Amino acid sequence: MPFSKIVLNTVLGSFVVVGGLVILLGPSAAGTLFFFSVVCTLGIGGVFWVALAFGMGWIMTTLWQAIRGRHAPTQPESSPQIDALTTYVSRALQAGANDDQLQRRLQRQGWAEEEIAQAIQRVQDNPDMPHAPGAV
Repeated sequence: MPFSKIVLNTVLGSFVVVGGLVILLGPSAAGTLFFFSVVCTLGIGGVFWVALAFGMGWIMTTLWQAIRGRHAPTQPESSPQIDALTTYVSRALQAGANDDQLQRRLQRQGWAEEEIAQAIQRVQDNPDMPHAPGAV
């Protein structure tokens, strides 16, 4: 994670944590809690507050990105296994197999339904894709 995102998450989270403490405890009690938790532990409490602020900021930015549709994919678009599966699907479809037969066969071999659908979609989106020699 880039340093700028760490800082952004921590600053955003600081506002969330401080705002939450002020709302829950009131300004005076929130300030007292923060002051004594840092001073009485010789600064170690500050590490807790910074970590909490970063975590809250990370949650807020991740939720915002998910709402806006800019979240990172949970799995890579391509991997050697997916490439090999795509090559297999392409060859099987060229040989005359239909989607249902292919899906059942691959599921019996342990492939996830999502991976199979992704490979079929990749072949259908790019029918002229080159075949990796020996991939299957």
